[in-house]
Amino acid sequence: MIGLLHGRLAARVERRRSLRLTGDRIIVGGPPWKKLNARWEDVKQIHMTEHEAVIHTHKGRRRRLDFKDLENAADVRAALEKAQQRLIPEEQQ
Repeated sequence: MIGLLHGRLAARVERRRSLRLTGDRIIVGGPPWKKLNARWEDVKQIHMTEHEAVIHTHKGRRRRLDFKDLENAADVRAALEKAQQRLIPEEQQ
């Protein structure tokens, strides 16, 4: 049974451990109680330090990412830095 479902199980694990930035959303996987799926206009701030990033929404939700726990921390940091630029109003860029 595991052999037949391996592809589905692997895809599910991949979604839970992913950061996706689309044209209209930011999606951070994780357990159902931690998962963040927010439209860009709902994201208030992305705050980054040397060791972590915290995504804040206007409704008060927060999703913390610990860079020390990530295999591709440099890629995640670069993606979040690019995402921060989406939050800056055009007149300030």
